[in-house]
Amino acid sequence: RSVDDICQEIIHSLGDAPSRGCIVTIQGRSGTGKGTVVARLRELLPQCYVWSNGNSFRVLTLLALARAEARGTPLEDALAMQDLKEYEGMVNVVFRRDGTMDIEVDGMGYHFMVSQEQNRLLKRADVEKHLPMVAQEVQGEVLFTVNQFLTRIIEGGYNVILEGRAKTLEHIHTPHRFALELPDPRVVAERRLAQRIAAVAWHNFKAAKARGEEADLLQEVQSAVASWSGPS
Repeated sequence: RSVDDICQEIIHSLGDAPSRGCIVTIQGRSGTGKGTVVARLRELLPQCYVWSNGNSFRVLTLLALARAEARGTPLEDALAMQDLKEYEGMVNVVFRRDGTMDIEVDGMGYHFMVSQEQNRLLKRADVEKHLPMVAQEVQGEVLFTVNQFLTRIIEGGYNVILEGRAKTLEHIHTPHRFALELPDPRVVAERRLAQRIAAVAWHNFKAAKARGEEADLLQEVQSAVASWSGPS
């Protein structure tokens, strides 16, 4: 089925919920097209915002790192319950007059909109380094706060889409859950294999260029395919 067919089926299942504001979760394995479906749904649903749980944890990590540095203590000491409550007060939902919305962070020396910094400040090396630990330590508390924010957003008449894996999305409070599946799981395996071959070919191509040798990308791809012996 096409992306539009899938989106229309989802919209039909939602009924009149989008007219009031609702939360929609899209789950599925890598390669099922979640990102493409979410992007199209965002265009089709009125006043629609795509929420990133990843950004939620990144904001928390950024604030905790700043507090730990200010105190001169380990990062873990900046993740106490009282700290988490204070970080929550530094994050706000902003509804604009033009009908759009954003998440504002104002605290620990930072003041920015998530949409403007999600690919820069929130992807900083130290944030990425400590993100897994923070997510593991405070996942329950963060998801509780996320649900509070999502409730405020839909009460403002907005629709919110979240995409990801079932293990995380099952904690989001909504009856509107959709799962994408591939009719043939071999498609995912073939896609991953193609990505690995392409990565090897690109690495060899750049290495040859760096050595000052003549390099042909197509030839490197063919060589990678010929030498591939399967996943390690």
